[in-house]
Amino acid sequence: MIGHYRRYLVPITFALSISLLAGCWNSRELTDMAFAVGMGIDSVPDSNKYRVTFQIVNSGALTAGTGGQGGTGGMPIIVISEQSDTLYGAIRKISRKVPRRMFFGHIQLVVIGESLAQKGITDLFDFFERSHEVRLNSTVLISRNITAEKVIEVLSPMEKISSIGIAKRSRITSSIWAENVNFNIADTINGLVSPGEPVLGGVKVEGDLEISHTDDNLKRSNPPAYVKVEGISIFKQGKLIGWLDGDLARGLMRIRNEMKGSLLELPGEEPESKYAVVIVRSNTKIKSSLDHGRPKFTIHIKEEGTLGEAAGSSLTELNNRDNIIQIQNEWAKRTEKEITGTVRKAQQEGSDILGFGSVLKQYHAKEWKKIEKDWPELFPGCTVDVEVEAYIRGTGMRGNSYEEKMGEEKAE
Repeated sequence: MIGHYRRYLVPITFALSISLLAGCWNSRELTDMAFAVGMGIDSVPDSNKYRVTFQIVNSGALTAGTGGQGGTGGMPIIVISEQSDTLYGAIRKISRKVPRRMFFGHIQLVVIGESLAQKGITDLFDFFERSHEVRLNSTVLISRNITAEKVIEVLSPMEKISSIGIAKRSRITSSIWAENVNFNIADTINGLVSPGEPVLGGVKVEGDLEISHTDDNLKRSNPPAYVKVEGISIFKQGKLIGWLDGDLARGLMRIRNEMKGSLLELPGEEPESKYAVVIVRSNTKIKSSLDHGRPKFTIHIKEEGTLGEAAGSSLTELNNRDNIIQIQNEWAKRTEKEITGTVRKAQQEGSDILGFGSVLKQYHAKEWKKIEKDWPELFPGCTVDVEVEAYIRGTGMRGNSYEEKMGEEKAE
């Protein structure tokens, strides 16, 4: 009897298996999709509305002239904006202007307008956390003295897709110059929910703004307008209140243990002497303690680097250990000054961008629960000590400078 039904069992099982396989009922054709790579979010003046701008890849322009594939030419990107009471609403409204289905999985850059950041970003990231399409590793920057829309519109001759170029620029300059942070959506959300305040990098457009989004900006070897990544934000209660630039920004990178590399230009003993130290390694440890309920912090920094450049008679004998120690001491003093300046600025603003609250929560959990509500008032009065170790591990491809030999030959 079983053998009688066996011939029906195989095809039935096969049919059931086929029905369980993933089908193509929700597939999308590439030619029916519009790929967004950049997103700008601004506040509409005198209202509570959002203005959302997307930078969309113009695939026809990118393929134009490549092997006779029949590209349509034109600008490499298309920028479209819309406004609404919510981010989601603005995004849906954009569909009225785009003849394809929007796809957000390739967004590399999110720019928040400065005026919107000043109103507050606490509620802004609810959309990103809920969305199943937007990447949480997209770089987030805040526009400076300009709207996010204008940043998204800029055309760059070195990167056809300018949003990708700006995101790359943020990553590169934060790792080799260390005066800006390269944080993404996930980092920002973590900063909002953790003790203290989030920090974000700044972005600005310099040069001729009227030409920045035109074809003229692509056709010149020296572009009239360009995007510059610069500075680190200061937030207080989720609202932008100021910026750290230069040494103060680099000091914050050190304190937060975010520095991957940088360069210090230091003067020598004589007026004409100078040298450049390339920082290749920086490690920060912060210790905390409580003295009768008053928090105290010790910032210990250890840095290593190489001598990248030296000029001036007092610096020519680099094989002399005393000269190396002299440079190390100047380096340590400069670092301590930068750290102290950053701490002072953060305490003056009453903004724990330093992450001290997180340190207390981690190492003094019970005590933190008692002072958590009063932390904004306690932070400006915290005692902070700074300890710096600096070591030069090499002097490049040579020891003494060629200037020493030049001096010897002239003396002969």
